[in-house]
Amino acid sequence: MKKIIFMIVLFWSCCSNAQRSDIEKLLNMEQYDQAETISQQWIRDKPTDANAWFWHGRVMAVQASNSFFSAFSYANESLEAFKKAVELEPSNPMMVMGLVGYYRNAPSIVGGGEAHARALIKQSYIGYPERYEFQLHYGLVLQQEKKWADAFQLFEKMMSAEQLPERLMGYYQFARTSIFSESRTADGANALKNYLHDIATLHKPNASLPSADWARYRLAQLYARQGAQQPFDALVKTRDNHEEQALSEAWQSLLSQRQ
Repeated sequence: MKKIIFMIVLFWSCCSNAQRSDIEKLLNMEQYDQAETISQQWIRDKPTDANAWFWHGRVMAVQASNSFFSAFSYANESLEAFKKAVELEPSNPMMVMGLVGYYRNAPSIVGGGEAHARALIKQSYIGYPERYEFQLHYGLVLQQEKKWADAFQLFEKMMSAEQLPERLMGYYQFARTSIFSESRTADGANALKNYLHDIATLHKPNASLPSADWARYRLAQLYARQGAQQPFDALVKTRDNHEEQALSEAWQSLLSQRQ
């Protein structure tokens, strides 16, 4: 069964507790049965605790990923646990994205599917439109569905957020929408200039945000679309010799298109 991987941004993390700590340690040690014993006891002791259900869902997802004969039952129990976590705390992004992660990684035979993931993200955004996490993920869904006008509108809203990291992500995703839609390229370039200016003011790196190197690459894409050769060449000269492989490959692809 396809391995289920859940990416949890640090600011979504719940308050630390003994059960969670023990479960994390056991999962890292690949002692899955022991982790399941703890998560089962947790949901029995605290049946209205969304955190307990979320972590039980994670444990059962790992069990499903490492089982053959019992994979189906493990996966179904994981799905029900994630659903329960969302039922208990529908405004909590960690709970919602846990279930979204299940939908996107599990096969359809055990309830997975991209349509389910997108429907949940839309439902969460409609229910809690001011939550940054739901704004971002719904905007990404709009990008995937090529609903460009709606995506632009949503990311413009994020660009005026009070919190700097939220504004920065709004700038970046607005620019990506410009690239994908091949429209509003001047606005997209301005958004990336704001991104590069403001990200330099952060006191410490934010792992949830694209790097300045990625932003410069995206800006080069927009300059290429505009036929702005001089600023494009200037960005090429600023490339870091130690850039990550994915970024290096993206640059090579862009440069090969210019030859």
